[in-house]
Amino acid sequence: MLPVPTGKARPLPKIQAAFEKESPREKQSRQQKRDAVKKTFVRCWESYKTHAWMSDEVAPISGRARNPFGGWGATLVDSLDTLWIMGMRQDFEHAVAAAANISFETVTSDEINDSTRLPGMWPLVVNARDEAFNRHNEFTLGAMSDSTYEYLPKTYALSGGRLASYRKMYEKAAAAAMKHNFFRPMIPDDQDILISAMVNVRADEDGTARPHINPEGQHLVCFVGGMFAIAAKLFDLPEHPREAQKLVDGCIWTYQALPLGIMPETFHMIPCPSSDAPCPWNETLWRKEANAVIATKRLPKGFTNIGDTRYILRPEAIESKYLLDAAWTMWKAIEKNTRTALASAALADITVADGTPPPQTDSMESFWMGETLKYFYLIFSDPDLISLGEFVFNTEAHPFRIQTP
Repeated sequence: MLPVPTGKARPLPKIQAAFEKESPREKQSRQQKRDAVKKTFVRCWESYKTHAWMSDEVAPISGRARNPFGGWGATLVDSLDTLWIMGMRQDFEHAVAAAANISFETVTSDEINDSTRLPGMWPLVVNARDEAFNRHNEFTLGAMSDSTYEYLPKTYALSGGRLASYRKMYEKAAAAAMKHNFFRPMIPDDQDILISAMVNVRADEDGTARPHINPEGQHLVCFVGGMFAIAAKLFDLPEHPREAQKLVDGCIWTYQALPLGIMPETFHMIPCPSSDAPCPWNETLWRKEANAVIATKRLPKGFTNIGDTRYILRPEAIESKYLLDAAWTMWKAIEKNTRTALASAALADITVADGTPPPQTDSMESFWMGETLKYFYLIFSDPDLISLGEFVFNTEAHPFRIQTP
């Protein structure tokens, strides 16, 4: 176990961008968008209070209380700082008093990333009982691994730069991911974007273990663009802003490519031969790879499969996209299609293209109010409401104050 750092914190590079002064019209437009996000939050919060207080979630269609996380009040806890940020202080005090009666336990463990089959990264699965952290052969920045990597630069910042090992681990992991996990997909408009995929290390015919990419993208892995942008400034990594921009553009492109303007949970694309060389659209190749399911799965050009057509109110795309126009386009699509009489619902299929409303599911996970709505609200708020120079957002979007010199 690493001891809590002592001594004076180090001065950290500035992360928060310097914003130009906005005109009264621009300010009014931004605040109207911010208030629209808050209105949705209030509707969802009131439904949770009325129908599922102290439970994990409220079912947004039936109004039932659900407890997929053991009944620890996940929505209540996740929403605490959103209530504070949005100025809902009376609701905040009421929720804090309720949360004080919840009992929590947390278990954490640390891994070594130099001895794995893809040095620099940790495998998707580990055996904590036998302390075997390097045997599995699948590597990703996505589901089941995401928070591990996200916390490397954030823990460095949160400690005031006093835990140098987190910088070393991040730089090793980022280098491995850029080399093996990131790929440029072949898309119709030839835009230069990146997708973060799964890598499987397996033996070839000659017996040599080599990494092989599985070009599956995930909505969840969209956080990586923001992580790279933060690390670029924290650690002065000149190649990271370019990678960050391409990763963010990849998620924006994927949102825009779907008929509803909403990204699916998972999808497959065709990797270009190189991320740095031109990659012209080849319709023949695309049809060869995807022809069997183009019609049945309603595939837009560029996708060879959409394995999971759901949108479950995830925050990862918006947490990396602090771009007002792109964020507002995403918000309008999400609000239009997820709204219910009570709150907001996950979507079962975002590939519908005939004007029919997408099928909703009776689910609203706690991260909708704890993360997604919070990030949307902050995008349209004054930059100093929660400054990235003063706070670090943990993986559940809760801000923690950075230690300063």
